[in-house]
Formats: sequence, C-alpha cells, structure tokens
Amino acid sequence: MDDFYLFANCNFVPDRYNDWQAAYDDLASYVYSSEPTTKTYYFGIPIDYAHDYSKATSMFAFEIYGSRDFLERVPAASTTDLDLNHYRLVTGFLDSSRSSAPAEIMQDIRITCTSPVSRNILRDSLTKLVETVQTEASKAAGTGDILTYMAFASLDDDIGARIFGRWRARDGLERFIRRVDVKDFWMENKENYLAALAVIAPYLYDRYVALAPMLANAPGKFEDLNAFKAHEVRFGDRLRNCEDVLFEEGMGVAFLSCNPGRDRWNTVMGTFAPPVTKRDGQDSAHIWIYDYSTPDIPDSEAIKPLKLEDYPNADDFQPLGIEFDAGTSTLYVINHSRNTGNIIEVFHVSVQDAVAKHMVTLKHPLLETPNSIHSLGGGKMLITNDHYIGSLKSRILSKIETFSGIPGGSVVYTDIHNPSHTKKLTHVPFANGIAMTNSTTVAVASSSKSGVYFYAFSPDTTTLEFIKSIRVPFAVDNLSVDGAGKLLMAGHPFAPGLMAVSKGRSRCDVQGSEEERKACECTAPSWVAEWTEQEGLKTVYKNSGKEFCSSSTFARDVAKNIGIVTGLYEKGLLVVKS
Repeated sequence: MDDFYLFANCNFVPDRYNDWQAAYDDLASYVYSSEPTTKTYYFGIPIDYAHDYSKATSMFAFEIYGSRDFLERVPAASTTDLDLNHYRLVTGFLDSSRSSAPAEIMQDIRITCTSPVSRNILRDSLTKLVETVQTEASKAAGTGDILTYMAFASLDDDIGARIFGRWRARDGLERFIRRVDVKDFWMENKENYLAALAVIAPYLYDRYVALAPMLANAPGKFEDLNAFKAHEVRFGDRLRNCEDVLFEEGMGVAFLSCNPGRDRWNTVMGTFAPPVTKRDGQDSAHIWIYDYSTPDIPDSEAIKPLKLEDYPNADDFQPLGIEFDAGTSTLYVINHSRNTGNIIEVFHVSVQDAVAKHMVTLKHPLLETPNSIHSLGGGKMLITNDHYIGSLKSRILSKIETFSGIPGGSVVYTDIHNPSHTKKLTHVPFANGIAMTNSTTVAVASSSKSGVYFYAFSPDTTTLEFIKSIRVPFAVDNLSVDGAGKLLMAGHPFAPGLMAVSKGRSRCDVQGSEEERKACECTAPSWVAEWTEQEGLKTVYKNSGKEFCSSSTFARDVAKNIGIVTGLYEKGLLVVKS
C-alpha cells in the first residue's frame, strides 16, 4: 500500500505543553520500537512561543505512515481532539540534507480548490514549481536553505491540496516566499482555489506582527511625540488632501499633489461617491509648486498651482503619486480618473511660468492600481501597484487582500517611449511608496505588512532581487530619500481611524449642516520616521490627529533644513525644521 501523509493540529490547555511533550516522548519510544510502519514525525509550535516552549497552546505535526493502522494516543492535556487530515504525495522531497538536518521553521499551506477539475489544474502547476525547487535543492547537494518541500492531494475529499516545507532558518523562508515563480504560482491559480490558509506560525505570526502595532496605536493608547526643532501647519486656507510631495533642491521648490476631490473619489480606500458641482478654488485638484527657498516671500506667492496646458482631462484630474525628472523637466502624475481609469499623465514643466504642458497619457494592463513612481531617467520608471484586486473591481476582495497580507501588489517597470517593455518585477503586499536609497537599491513600502522591502535593482536586466525587509510600527504610505541618504517615511498608525475618515468624507461640506461640517474633520493619527542601515528606525513625529492628521509623505531639503509632511485628508502642510 502507498504511504499516506498526515497533518495534525492540536490544542493544549494553557501551561500544559510539558505534559503533552512528556506523553509524546513516551509515544515516540513506543513507535520507534513497535510501529515499523511509522516513517517520520515532525513537530512544530507557533513562533509566538519560540522563547518559551512551555507556554505554547497548540502544536502542528507532520507524519508519514506506511499503513493507516497506527497508534493514536491523545493525552488529557489536549483541549480538543486531534484535527487529522490525510493526504497522498503528488511530488517533492522530504530531506534534501540527507542527514536529518534540523529545521528552524516549517510552513504548512492548506488549499481548498473550487472543484475537482480545478484541483487537477492546480496540481499540475504546483508540480512544476515543486520540481523546480527540487532540482535546485539537488544542485545544492544538501547545503541549501530548503530541507523539505512537498505537494499533496487530499485523501479525505477531491478538492483539497496541501504544501509542506521546512527551512534551515527563517531568512531562507523569507527569501523563498518572495521568489518570482512562487508568487506567480499563487497569482496564476487564483481562480482554482477558494482559500489557501497557512495554518502554522510563519503566516500567523507575520500577521500578528503586522496587526499588533495597529492595536497598540488605538485611540487612548497613542502617545504624541515631536523630535523636530520647529514645526507649523501652513497653507491650511489653500491646500487640502495633499498625498505626495517631492523636493527639487536645485530649483529650491517642492511639488505637491493635492486633491480635495479625494473626499468623494478614492480608488485606494474604496470611496466612490458621485461628483458634485465644484466650488471655485475649493474642490479642484492641482499640482502645486512651493517656493521654499526665496527669503521672506509672502505665502500668497510662495505656492502656485501648475496650469495644465493641452490637457483634455482637466475636469477629471485625480492626482496621487508624482515624480519629477529634472534632467528633462518631465513631471509624471498618477491619475485615478473617474472616466478613463487609472493612468499615468506625463507633462513638460516650466517652473518659472508655473505651466505644465501635457505630453502623453500612459495606460497599460500591468498598471491597474498604480500608486507611486520612481523615475530612472529618460522615460523609464518603476511604478507600484497597491493591489491585485482594486476597490474598483471589488471593495470586499480588495479589503481582504489588504488585511490578509496577500502579496497582490506589485512593482512594474515601464518606459513611456517603449511601452511594450513594461513588465512586472515582483509582488509586494499593498505596495505603496517607492524610492531608491542608492544607485542599485530599491525600497518599497508595504502598507499591509507595516514595513519596507529592499531589493537589488539591475538596470542591465531590469530585475529586482529581494535583499531584506524591516518592520515599522505603522502602515507606511510614501517613501523619500534625503540628501544625507536617509530613508524618510510617513504613514498611518491606526488603519481603522483612517478608514473611518475616508468613509465619512463624502458627506463633507464646510458650509453645510452640522453633520456635514463634522464629516470634514480628520482625526486619523500620523507617524513620521527616518531610517538608515547604521542607526535603524527613528521616529521623529507622532500625533493623534489633533494637530496634523493622516500623514502620507515626509520629504526634506537637508541643506536648507526644511521638511514637509503631507496629510491625505488634512488641510495645509506640516512644515518642519530638524
């Protein structure tokens, strides 16, 4: 009879793990001496309890038997019966080390397909992936990161599948799950499965790490902090809902992307209220130029809106991320248009005249949810997509993608002069801001994983290779790099607060009823930080939202000691000195 493979999840009475372990030590001795059909046991506990096994409240087991007639002994320390699931092997390898090398971490993914036919399709695709991994493991001759990688089909039903893997260390698993072929497998098979649940520590711990800071930043727990030498909110009577800012230090100006219309149209957050008649000077979106370098310039002259020339879509201008190529005076603007979808607008800018002449509009199927841009020069760009399923397609699925941490977002390379060269480089959960810390390192913000991913960029092959990621205690929005090489970031420490503001803003009318005026308020907290490899993460500003809310970007001119923080739903800018 063929071997069959068993996955078991069991729960313990709190503080009874040691009793369980003692019972299984006895069982292991018996099985080794008296149960020849038992071929292997692998046990794992959640990473949450790696510091103290005795506190563990659950355990995962992977076992192989040559027969279904095996001994089950469940000690009284268990709070529930064993959750047993039986499988047959499709393909894979059990021990690439050939020496029973210990694993620091295991990953178990349980898949429920939409139908038996879908399982067959997924099985074929999974077989190709596993065989590729197995070939690489064989070449490593027992020294590779991956000790076990196996694909299974359920014996209990005809729609279940499973993937089990063991890694020498966690960083090996982190590299593996970010491989292009691994992420492509999941994205290409989305229609074939209803759910894919990673049932043990790596995934669950990862979501805990991402969500725990948000809970710690809830109202009543949040503490303000200000490390700036000076700061003030400016231009509150002229600017509103500014999402992005970038400094052009050679010109002494900053570009600002501001859109009051975000109150009623936000494709990232899922706000789709019908448009209203625009009030002159209050509701129109603009790219503003801020002259921060001319001494004693009055506020009325310091900021000017760019006049858009030869632009046919001015009434449906919904700007988000922006980028400026000073060498060619080219401004790139992500436009989440109501009528034409998510597009990239390209302008030639005269800063002196405050004029932006429209050159071309870029629309591409790989750029469905564009969020942020980094220019490589000469029309070449790296662009983030924040979701695979945007809110325009499905609000519910988009939110599931956000809070589950599924890597549906992406980084895409494109060239406005050769759009056919557009290609997807990597997947990132809720990919948001993007910047280069040096000529070869790309940083990408992940809003759902509360962190920043770093990649090595090869301009010759136009590829990204994952280096590492860092965690931060807030959902990072946009990134920038200052003249000293510091990575600057701003974001949202309490997502439910930001979602509440976004949901209510469609009713905002400062001249309306008390309820409509109240909808214009913004109480979403802000968090601003900087990071370097040498010093790590340093928080420079935290606010509950009473002074400045919904921070989205932090950028600065180090030489002139001026910085700007924008607020997604805030009036004005937070202008700071370090």
